[in-house]
Amino acid sequence: MAFFNIEEERQSPGVASGAGRDHYKERDAFEAYVATKLFPEPLYVVRRITSARDDLNGRSIESAQDPNIHIRDTQTGHSFWIECKWRTDRSIRHRKLIICKSYAQFRRYNDFQREHRCTKVYIVVGFNGKPDAPNSIYCIPLDELEYPWRCLDTLEPYRRRSPTEPFDYSLGRLY
Repeated sequence: MAFFNIEEERQSPGVASGAGRDHYKERDAFEAYVATKLFPEPLYVVRRITSARDDLNGRSIESAQDPNIHIRDTQTGHSFWIECKWRTDRSIRHRKLIICKSYAQFRRYNDFQREHRCTKVYIVVGFNGKPDAPNSIYCIPLDELEYPWRCLDTLEPYRRRSPTEPFDYSLGRLY
């Protein structure tokens, strides 16, 4: 099993996904949690939600590979993108938390941010607990992520004090 092949594990019952888990429902629940609880109205406006569908009758949908949520801060008018990642202990390999499922996905996010120079991408990782009530939330600016994973001992600066409090956006950064 490859270091990054999370997709392969999801398709194997009982391996990474755990017996009876539905990864897609968990992903959708976590994205809804992020959009409604961590970026609530009237503080933030959701400008766009990227389709979770990646094909239409066999035809690929290019925008499905974009980050999940385009947000605008109502006080500053600044907008940014959020890529939501729901992870559990099963996403840890060699003391590293797998954030992106592959190098290709990691490169796509970096290419997206480079193409949209005025818009930052943040990776919001929910860890353990339930997708609609995570034990921990980490917020990592994409440009501070050198690899598609992060060593566990380097995650602490990105951990939010409370996984339930809305984000604060100040000086071009999420807190």
